Amino acid sequence: MARAGKLHDASGNLPDRWQEELSDDKLCTAAGEAGFKRGLAYFAQGRVKLAKNSLDDTANSATFKVKGTQTYTTALWFEEDLLDCSCSCPHAGEGAFCKHMVAAALFWRAKLEGKEPSAHEIPAQAAIKSIATTKRQATAASNRAALREFLNAQPASVLADRLWAWAEEDRACMGELKGWAAQSRAMDDPKALNTAITELLKSGGFLDWRDCAVYAKRAAKVLPLLENALETDPQRARAASEHALRRLYKVAETADDSGGGEIGDLLHGVLDVLLRALQAEQTPAQWVNQWFDLLADDPWGLWSDAAVLDAAGPAVQQAFSHRVAKDWQAWLAKNPPQPPSESTLVKKPLKNDPFGDRFAATGFGRFDMARARLRRRYLDDLKRQGDSQTAFEVMRTSLADSREHCALVEFCEALNKPREALQFARAAYKLYPSDHPCEAALLRCYDRDGWDQEALALRRQQLENSPTADHYLALLKTAQIAGHDPVKYRAALMTWAEQYESGGDWPRTQGWPRRSTTGSAKTSPCAHVSIRVAWLLSEHAVDEALALVQPPHVCAPGLLLALARTLPVERHAEAVPLLLRVFACHMPTASTPYREVLALVAETAARMQQPERGQWLAGLRAEHKPKRNFIKGLEGLS
Repeated sequence: MARAGKLHDASGNLPDRWQEELSDDKLCTAAGEAGFKRGLAYFAQGRVKLAKNSLDDTANSATFKVKGTQTYTTALWFEEDLLDCSCSCPHAGEGAFCKHMVAAALFWRAKLEGKEPSAHEIPAQAAIKSIATTKRQATAASNRAALREFLNAQPASVLADRLWAWAEEDRACMGELKGWAAQSRAMDDPKALNTAITELLKSGGFLDWRDCAVYAKRAAKVLPLLENALETDPQRARAASEHALRRLYKVAETADDSGGGEIGDLLHGVLDVLLRALQAEQTPAQWVNQWFDLLADDPWGLWSDAAVLDAAGPAVQQAFSHRVAKDWQAWLAKNPPQPPSESTLVKKPLKNDPFGDRFAATGFGRFDMARARLRRRYLDDLKRQGDSQTAFEVMRTSLADSREHCALVEFCEALNKPREALQFARAAYKLYPSDHPCEAALLRCYDRDGWDQEALALRRQQLENSPTADHYLALLKTAQIAGHDPVKYRAALMTWAEQYESGGDWPRTQGWPRRSTTGSAKTSPCAHVSIRVAWLLSEHAVDEALALVQPPHVCAPGLLLALARTLPVERHAEAVPLLLRVFACHMPTASTPYREVLALVAETAARMQQPERGQWLAGLRAEHKPKRNFIKGLEGLS
């Protein structure tokens, strides 16, 4: 900011434009009422001071230190008689006129007017504003009361004519009137109930997330109508609820209910009335057909079969059982079970590429929604009836993908059939060797039944395909159960990990570095140590991990950060180099507003002692001077 010289005289008279720019009204407009009040409070509490080496108060700019959650640097200046400003706080970094700017502006205004900034006047100003606000609110309430009194004094015919004229010009108002009329008629005339529901649930086309709340507020008026029908005639309430659901389904098909979920809430409200209507009457068995028609129309799948069956009673339950069995058998007749295709099977995972291969080899095949729904309903109904044997046979003879194999294993376990569970778990893993749930199901069976050597071999394969810390700890535990010496077995795993790390094929998770083909990575076969460091951290072997990550070894930044954070305060000399390595990794790719790297800088600086801290921060300011938001974020750190 260029210094413009003395722009006001010694008497404290400010230029008119400056007075306007620094006025309460202008600052309140810029910061908003809440921000202005907070700025007033900061000024009142004496939190503002002129920064060292700031331009003197006779110039057109000044810099201040404002103490908030931390001390922020706030700069104010006039450019062509317009106030401009900046602040190092995060709120200002997002483009807002912050409370620190308000507090600094109030301080500067007092200085420019030749006054010593004082806090005692601010509470009085705030009180005046509070009184003014209360007075405005009282005036508004009085005006509303007077208007209501005027309306009450008008003849009904005059009000009706005026309301009709407004409705003819306003589609929403006309919709409200039609809904009101239909609702009124429906209360007294049962035959008019469906007409009222139709009128209230009209949408007029697509509803975006903003329109859904307005629509749902009007449409919710169907609920009192349904409740009233439920009290007098549950069968009529059931039929009316079904009609309301069909109307809402049409709306839901094209509505964006992602805002507040108001239409979903309304659907649940109507479903609740329907369930209570089913409970209140002896629902006939043939109602199942109407129910399935509703299920077919539901775009969101909000029904709970169990809740409906519990409410509807024995006749509907029996009819439902017959219907789901018939539907499943009819589907099987048209689509006989097929053995798993080659496209769904991977006979052997690719070694040292665990993540890419495993995600490709899910064993799910092509998902058939209709089949899955029919099968699930039939199985759920068999389980509800307690017919476990038939459910078992259905599951066993209709396996289509890895999920259904795993579900069969779990079902056998629930029936206390461990031998069958192990049999099906082995078959599933043979078909889908790269599927995590199948692998977990087989390991669960091995662990339960004491197949320790088999569990050890499988977990070893699991680790070699995916050398995570969880797999490492599980393998160590299994090795001990299988009778191996834990110290020797652990040493053998570390040797394997060292060889794996030098092989060049790296997992793509946790930010682990790719193996370099130049520099020290080429000449040092043990350059990458991330796998062993992750394992050591999982065992809380901090000193071993710390020794391993020393240069020239390379480790994932996330692991270096985790290691640094495990070191106590008194070991800051060991933690700081780790944090500096993490910062050096992240800073080249960081972008505004630099939240993550600034947090890392603060964490690192807190670990440093003077003068090291000051020298490092000064070096950052010099090196990254073009990155203005980063430099602003460094203010307050010293």
